[in-house]
Amino acid sequence: MENEFKPGPLLFSLCALAVSIMLLREALRVDDLGMSWGGPRLFPCIISSLLFITSVVLVLLEGKSLLRLYRGVAFKRLERVKLKEIAPVAFLLVIIVLYVEIIKIVGYLIPTFMISLYVSLLFKARLLDAVMISLIASLGSMFLFKIVLAVPLPEGVIGW
Repeated sequence: MENEFKPGPLLFSLCALAVSIMLLREALRVDDLGMSWGGPRLFPCIISSLLFITSVVLVLLEGKSLLRLYRGVAFKRLERVKLKEIAPVAFLLVIIVLYVEIIKIVGYLIPTFMISLYVSLLFKARLLDAVMISLIASLGSMFLFKIVLAVPLPEGVIGW
């Protein structure tokens, strides 16, 4: 069971790596307001760097099983890759890319709620639980960043 290759985790880790690179690029585009150290770009750079490091570790760990498969150790246990194993992860990647682009237009709250709802449903949460978790996560993170930490969030067309 340990040598079994599953494409879903590897695809997810590669997607997380691509998203972390995009987030790091966006974090470096934040205006530093003339500060040589710290400033508004420090927190996004730290978070996106941590995501990048974690993604690299995941790619290396999942790539090990692919390497075993390539060498023939796990070839006996390989089943035909099914689309329904890869589709949720691929769709999550599309949603994350859309989230990064839509958050500038619509604002922070609605895209955060929608991506949180999809991830909750992806992990087989009941609909009511997923809606409640998404609502609490999006409103809670908005309160934390906007009110407590005074981090400017994209407001979009709604204005909050």
